[in-house]
Amino acid sequence: HQRLGHDELDQDLVVHGAAHRQRRIALHAAEIKRKQMPWSVTLIALAFVSAVVKDDAYLQQSSDVTPPPPPWRASAVQQLSKHFPTREFFGKPFLS
Repeated sequence: HQRLGHDELDQDLVVHGAAHRQRRIALHAAEIKRKQMPWSVTLIALAFVSAVVKDDAYLQQSSDVTPPPPPWRASAVQQLSKHFPTREFFGKPFLS
């Protein structure tokens, strides 16, 4: 399947919503299953993820109650920019 860049993936997730996120998470869970050693904790986590990604209502509710990212990243970038004015800082605000 085609790999999307970060901006394309962000836009893709916004457009297609919870159902699309569910499919993307299921693909990631399948990839984890394929690559990881079957440790007991891994098996428990994968069983949980496998059940959760099938529940659209749970995914939507989780998304609705997840708070926005903390403002500390913006503050850190602002402070770093003062010390390193020519430096470019990468990343989306919600990633850190």
